Amino acid sequence: MDKECLVCKSKNIKSYDSKISDFTASRMNIPLENRNTKLFHCLDCGFAFYEYRFSEEETTKFYLGYRNEEYQKQRQLYDCWYTPELNEIIGKNEKEIANRQRNMLEMITKNVEISKIRNVLDFGGDKGQNIPDIFKELPKYVYELSNVEPVEGVTLLSSERDLTCYDFIICQGVLEHVSDLNIILDEFKKISTQDTYFYLEVPFDSPFYKSCLLYTSDAADDK
Repeated sequence: MDKECLVCKSKNIKSYDSKISDFTASRMNIPLENRNTKLFHCLDCGFAFYEYRFSEEETTKFYLGYRNEEYQKQRQLYDCWYTPELNEIIGKNEKEIANRQRNMLEMITKNVEISKIRNVLDFGGDKGQNIPDIFKELPKYVYELSNVEPVEGVTLLSSERDLTCYDFIICQGVLEHVSDLNIILDEFKKISTQDTYFYLEVPFDSPFYKSCLLYTSDAADDK
């Protein structure tokens, strides 16, 4: 198979017949003939990806008004469990926010020279609610396309033209939504220097493994 992993470039890949979810296809207006696709699984690094890659226009359609009332109603047509109550609590659960901040803070205190940090950017960070309090006295920004209202003390940036350079860049739960990783990596190069610190986080979950370490709020409290 002449297909390589988007992450490690390995050609040791297994393919599966798959289908883009009805909700995603509907929201992006993907034609019926393109909804059946291949799912590729890299047997070297474990990364999985669809053969069909979302265009920039399709991605914009999906995230414009992300999690607003219209989004919620449209999604519940396909996913009955995605209720207004569930939509409302995403990103607002105090326990979840505290756990995210605690995990990040542990990494920061071990690896970052705090005195060198003059500003912080949460790239794709919703309202900026997950930025640790250790940065509360610094200028804080969140780059977000869904037009949400940022939390107090955080400045919303909704256009690439607003981005400059930052000393500390957070990117939580974003990379798994990106169709072309090289595009976002190139963007990171533009807004960073050789001294910029990055905190990158992606979900640790996979349909290909029976056993997977799942980090939960309860597990964190038991530590």
